Amino acid sequence: LIGNPVPLKPWESRESREFQLRAIDGQILEYQQLIASNNLKLTELRKENIDGVSPKIEWGETLQTVYLRVFYPKVKEQKIIFEDGNTCLVTCVAGEGEKILKILFGDYVFQVSKIYVGETDIKCILKKVDHKFWTKLVADETAVPYIIHLKNEAYWMSQFI
Repeated sequence: LIGNPVPLKPWESRESREFQLRAIDGQILEYQQLIASNNLKLTELRKENIDGVSPKIEWGETLQTVYLRVFYPKVKEQKIIFEDGNTCLVTCVAGEGEKILKILFGDYVFQVSKIYVGETDIKCILKKVDHKFWTKLVADETAVPYIIHLKNEAYWMSQFI
């Protein structure tokens, strides 16, 4: 407390009212600059997402099947690799370089029955080992924060026909 005295309340201060108002104006300006810099950072993050740095993952299911769509806007050279029963790698060139998305499924996939690689998305139909509904697509949902669960089976049928 010796080097950093407790600030006085405005009514306890010995400074003039004008001095206090200038100090408050200075603090308001600092807060406005902080808000502006945070808004700029948020705009940059949104632009990165629009430019294809962050994927969007949509999925739906029936008792036997999982429908998966991985969407990267503005990408080149997309590939999908299923390593084993519960791991999937999606690679592509987006933004400033190669992006690798690793999806560790929450349950096991028996086989990949259909894969469609489009210009901006990859669609897959996966057959489940256990014929039951999954509570979540991935084992750790914080690892892949771009997941959207779509339950409408008619939507998925229209995507793959």
